[in-house]
Amino acid sequence: GWASIMQEIVMDHMGPEYNTLNHWFAAQHVTRSEDRLNIKDPYWLGVRVWRRLKQKFEERPEILALNKKIEKDRAFIRYAEEEIISRLDDFQFLQMGLDDYMIQGLELAITRKATAEEASLLPPPPQGLPNPEPHIVVTRDPQRVRQSIIDESVGVKMKFNPRVVLKSFNRQNSGEVELIVEDDFGKQIPIEQKSIGAALYSLSNIVQQPISFEATFRVNKFDQISDFYDEEDEGDEIFFGPSFQREVLLRARVVIDSSGKLEVHLVSNVSLDNQSVGADEQKTLFENIEQNFFNYLRQLHLEDDAKLEEFAKENPRFDRVALYSVNQMINNLPLTSLIEHVPSAADAINEYQAKVGNRLIKSLGLAMNGNGGLKRTSRGLFVQALVGPVNISFESKYINTLASEAKPGPVDWYMTPQSNPFDHSDVGGTVRGPLDKAPGRGGWLPGPGGGGQGTKGSQPGDERLDPSWVPLPEELYAQFLNERVKLPNLKPKTGMVKSQKTKLLGYQNQRHGQLVVDRTAMNALRKGLGGQLSLGNDAVDSDVLDTLELGFSLMRPQDFVVRKPKVIQKPDTNAVIVFARDASGSTAPYTDIYKRFVFDMKTLISSNYKNVKFEYIIFDTDAHIMKTENDFFRTELGGGTSYKAGVEKVLELMAEKYPESKFDRFPFIIGDLGDFYDA
Repeated sequence: GWASIMQEIVMDHMGPEYNTLNHWFAAQHVTRSEDRLNIKDPYWLGVRVWRRLKQKFEERPEILALNKKIEKDRAFIRYAEEEIISRLDDFQFLQMGLDDYMIQGLELAITRKATAEEASLLPPPPQGLPNPEPHIVVTRDPQRVRQSIIDESVGVKMKFNPRVVLKSFNRQNSGEVELIVEDDFGKQIPIEQKSIGAALYSLSNIVQQPISFEATFRVNKFDQISDFYDEEDEGDEIFFGPSFQREVLLRARVVIDSSGKLEVHLVSNVSLDNQSVGADEQKTLFENIEQNFFNYLRQLHLEDDAKLEEFAKENPRFDRVALYSVNQMINNLPLTSLIEHVPSAADAINEYQAKVGNRLIKSLGLAMNGNGGLKRTSRGLFVQALVGPVNISFESKYINTLASEAKPGPVDWYMTPQSNPFDHSDVGGTVRGPLDKAPGRGGWLPGPGGGGQGTKGSQPGDERLDPSWVPLPEELYAQFLNERVKLPNLKPKTGMVKSQKTKLLGYQNQRHGQLVVDRTAMNALRKGLGGQLSLGNDAVDSDVLDTLELGFSLMRPQDFVVRKPKVIQKPDTNAVIVFARDASGSTAPYTDIYKRFVFDMKTLISSNYKNVKFEYIIFDTDAHIMKTENDFFRTELGGGTSYKAGVEKVLELMAEKYPESKFDRFPFIIGDLGDFYDA
């Protein structure tokens, strides 16, 4: 909120040419947008606290003695920068500003939702109150309200991101910069291993020293149990049974230098839950970090990857499809905003497009070789176009699990390692307002979307892709799969004919059609720049819109770029895909691989058929049909493994519902194939 406070201060000291009614309305839209009560928004909270701190500062006798407002504002800015911003953290800042006067003035209280019986005793909600909800006031005690706000705003932020402390610039005279996560909360939450290598490597290259980072990590521990054997069978080889996997949290120190050398050291030979850990767990953690770190380095130096150049030469059809796809994808990148800020906009954008296009082609090559570079999300497919930002973060999945298991009620926020750190520390409610009722009394507050929100924020661990990932349209991905995987040449079905449809694929130069704005604008800008030079004007200092307008007046029909229609043949044949998965429990570590395979096969086959049916079967010693893909992956069975049961259920299902005369049938068996050949 400091930026908004500065805008409010500056407005009072601007000249008359910038202080018109229109400017005032525009400024009010920016600086007063946070006036609506919204406690869960840290921006809103920060602005209100800064206003309160400014109010208290101006009540000081020495400030009241100043005659000019500009002198008072200068003194406040100096005080804010020297005494608050440079010295206090978020906790201390809120403790200082959220005083009793502010809490009482906003009529804040800790409330809980009223029961149906309690709500029936309340008067009707006020007219105009959006989405009214009945609430009961639990307490108005300013100290408890203040602590609840701090816990649920700043405290929550620290629950999702580790508090990394710089302990030493030279750890034990080793030359290593020593970083550590050692607060009570951070010790209980494991660090995300996917990004730690990249983050430490980046830091090491900045400071040109090795970086040592101590924190908590989660690894799999395998305990191998030997089968029962008779001690009298001396000399016989002891057969060891299957490994039993469980997870442990351990403290470790990760060291990376500017050359990329990686070391992992265990801080203790005992895990957080008092299990013994040693060389095996150390090796597992090292390999996990190393693999993700290697992927980051490969993405960082993607343009220099000679193997990808060889891959493109060996697969010319793939290279053509990739080039065509990249041309479509970079057309959707936010390039137009560069025009106003880059004098040589056309050249800069062309260079940027070429760089992104080159990296995209190689990223797609990595993905098609099964080496990453693709992410499948609920919002679709994404491919990494540029090197993404790096950070040190907690494991989002672990945080989500803890948050879902959190218990309500009055639990001390600073917990022991055996407690769930997401258990709520308030007194059974959330901070809401404005509400002027006494404790135990009820009133109406805006419901979701109606303003006056409480302190509960967004879901923890909500992973979002950074801007280095760009959408990959599913139909383009299907083209890649069709280049890499050829479906069986199944015989045509009686009475089936191929249908046609028209899609806009590629580009062509003509005036009429669906205009490709970015490409046409670039042509107009080039024409306009040339026109400005021919008129004797300075092309760099000329107004961009005037240059574009001049360029459009000089364009020929072939300078316009439109989408090119293409007729695509699509078979009218029906198909069915049957996925049968080993759900006995031993295949759990491979779930992500199975999900990728199912996604790819559905995309591939759906792109070749007009009507596709999907069926899902899980099995252990018995087989069961699942209604949805979600059930297919979430349901686990506890018995042994019989692939014969799974195969028989597949054959039974296809015979009953999908005769070969009407359907092309694609059955897939998914599992570790323990006794597959016996089936």
